[in-house]
Amino acid sequence: METEEIWKRNDLLTLLHNVLENQDTKTKISTFSPNGEKYGYNQYSLFIVIDFFMKYQIIIKENNLLDYTLQKVAEEISNHQSHQELVIYLNNLLAELTQMKLGLPEKESPESKRRILQYIYEEYIVNGYCFHSFPSVFSSAILLHGIDPKEYRYPVYEMKQITHIFANHNCENIITKDLNQAPYLAITDSPAMAYFHAIKSPEYFANLTATGLYMKKEEFYDREAYYRKDKSACEKNLKTLCDQVRMSEKEKAAIQIAFEKQWDLLKASNSFPCVAYIPRKVLAKNFLEDIEEILEKSEQEDFALSIAKITDSRYSCIRRYDKIERNELTIHFMPAYRAIKQNVFIEPKKEDSQPLEKISSQEESKNENKGRENAYALCMFGLLLIGIGFFIMLFQQLLGG
Repeated sequence: METEEIWKRNDLLTLLHNVLENQDTKTKISTFSPNGEKYGYNQYSLFIVIDFFMKYQIIIKENNLLDYTLQKVAEEISNHQSHQELVIYLNNLLAELTQMKLGLPEKESPESKRRILQYIYEEYIVNGYCFHSFPSVFSSAILLHGIDPKEYRYPVYEMKQITHIFANHNCENIITKDLNQAPYLAITDSPAMAYFHAIKSPEYFANLTATGLYMKKEEFYDREAYYRKDKSACEKNLKTLCDQVRMSEKEKAAIQIAFEKQWDLLKASNSFPCVAYIPRKVLAKNFLEDIEEILEKSEQEDFALSIAKITDSRYSCIRRYDKIERNELTIHFMPAYRAIKQNVFIEPKKEDSQPLEKISSQEESKNENKGRENAYALCMFGLLLIGIGFFIMLFQQLLGG
């Protein structure tokens, strides 16, 4: 079963909508915010649930178990009291689904646990994937040519101009860290992180329009603006920030021109989050050195912890400097944040795609006398709650370890 088939289901979209719009927790702020980024409790819950269903597609791959799975997840969504509780429940559900897929009578005996864990390891690690996120404007070019970090670039001149203007107002690195370093692809083994960065891709533009690193007047700022690809809200955020740091009218005009140009080039209003699935074997990440230790300890450990040791992120950001060939990846359109928010399925439009070289050449032709420079692609910063280190600590605390 293809991943897209899951995300097109109305019942799954409704489930994701209910997670995001849960009124009981909507005003809560997640206690885990990587690199100073802020997002709500419900957004974090959404990443956890999407992470689970991406793993479902890689490990379970069964149509006849999906209705049962959706029902079980929906029940937990209405009852869980914390993110930790939700993650533990979903790991246990993954074990139960694997048991059902393998036709095992139960899952708690040492033999059954070992068979389940071995199967998850084979499907998720040995034959599994890592992920790279990007906006849908690049999908056609990637399908035709693969992903080459040397071609996967954004307009450098405007980025440097914006960075310089904000730096003059004590807003350092508002867009990116280093525009002059060697271009690379940022790849992760975390499905949740892949989706998180897919909805904010390209990251430099999200940082400019909605991350709000230097925003002080929180009540006037819409942190969901770029997730929703809401141009007017992003523009309002940017103007509010420019006013807050007291930019001149000339500086504001330069920022506005750069914003308009970038928005149009990225076709952001119709953009969809895309995730490239890259086989782990291509990246030499298709094994765990401690798998035998994990299997041996599983007899005494809680099942959810044993699964976490296999499926949790160990490579939050892999830097890839070489090209990924087109036959070494598959592209999946993920549900747009605005579709989840509205609970209305939105079909990606093929005409939204634009070759990478078109974006590059458009900018180069306008800035020939300013030189041609390579910029680096998206970088995924921070770890999500589902990281392996956090999980181990969490389960040790819960189980008295």
